[in-house]
Amino acid sequence: MLEPFGSDVKYKNHYFPGNGLLKVFIKDGTVLIDLESGRGIIEMTKRRPIFREVNYLHYNPIKYWTWYSDIFSGALIILGISGVLIPKKERGITKRGAWLTLLGIVIPLIYLVIYFY
Repeated sequence: MLEPFGSDVKYKNHYFPGNGLLKVFIKDGTVLIDLESGRGIIEMTKRRPIFREVNYLHYNPIKYWTWYSDIFSGALIILGISGVLIPKKERGITKRGAWLTLLGIVIPLIYLVIYFY
């Protein structure tokens, strides 16, 4: 029954959600088939590059990442509160804040490169 969808479709399980409907679970998706007409809809999911890796960080994958994210969130709170009090010009937010922003981008990227690649 799944041959028209290609050889990549691997059957996992199925059930009947209603009269005349068959829902088939396949690897990376589902197929909903109307048994009366024989027509069906296939839904496939795929991993999107970059989004998968960045989303992975929200699961706190290791203890060190949890410590880093807690420290960085504290630094952001301090930066937000002290931003009102920091003097302007060469000692201003553009120099101090720029370093914190750069570190907040570079450290997660280094972690992702080491972990995934």
